[in-house]
Amino acid sequence: MNNKGIRLETNKIYKRIICFGDYGIATSVRVIVTCCLIVFFTLILPNVHVFPYSDEWEYVDGLAKTSIFSNPEWFFIQHGDHFIPIQKFFQGSILTLTGFDFRVLIAANFLIACSIVFFILKIAKQYRGKLLFGDIFIPLCVLNFGSGFTQWGFEFQFLSSVFFTVLFLYFVMSSEKSRNQNLMGLTCQLAFPIFGGIH
Repeated sequence: MNNKGIRLETNKIYKRIICFGDYGIATSVRVIVTCCLIVFFTLILPNVHVFPYSDEWEYVDGLAKTSIFSNPEWFFIQHGDHFIPIQKFFQGSILTLTGFDFRVLIAANFLIACSIVFFILKIAKQYRGKLLFGDIFIPLCVLNFGSGFTQWGFEFQFLSSVFFTVLFLYFVMSSEKSRNQNLMGLTCQLAFPIFGGIH
């Protein structure tokens, strides 16, 4: 197939998606996210290391010998240059429940990244009043398999900063509809430094 044929086929796909408007674009995003989930959970995650890496050894030292609730001061101990009590609680709970399989942290990261895609899509629709064809590239950018959060559980520290920023924007954009949204936006604003780590 030559370049002209490829352009014609691309234009046909573009027109099919556009003719369905927001529904077509949102459906395309759902299909892309579903494909990314299938590839990630069937091909990538099974081949990731089960054991801790780098900063994750802190979880082994802090939790392996005791239960998560018998050592509450561990959550507030400085980790390198950071104070990340909520991350320690969140990931420590997951590890305790799954028998310290560190792949689960990476799986949780990927699911959080999927939620980021849908929040960005909602923000885009609220801001513009409609979705655009370019919005189908949002999941391709966010769910990049080369991103750190797909390879290392402790990258949650940085992924959570993006998550809470997007969540904050979503609640700010929705604040006209409900007064509760303002409270949720404030909560996200406060959670941002706690989850991302106070530097």
